[in-house]
Amino acid sequence: MSTFDVRWQALVHRARSSPEPGATAPWGFASRVVARAAQVGEEIRLEDLWLRRARQSVSFMAAIAVVLGALELRSPRPASLAAPAVENAVSQVMWHL
Repeated sequence: MSTFDVRWQALVHRARSSPEPGATAPWGFASRVVARAAQVGEEIRLEDLWLRRARQSVSFMAAIAVVLGALELRSPRPASLAAPAVENAVSQVMWHL
């Protein structure tokens, strides 16, 4: 067994042999436990960092896509995409001459 399992079993044994079954934890106990667990924390693997950054990137790109989609919907539509205006057609023909 790992050292964590040994310590966990010792703590479970002490908790079960508590003299007062109705006793409440002191104020701030949960915060201290969480803070201590964060300090001890496991080693961060490179794969976990990549996955975290990938999720952040995907959510960021989705937000950008939503914003750009909203801007596209708000932009005015051209009158006709099939036939360009006469000025454009003439200027394109004159440019090629």
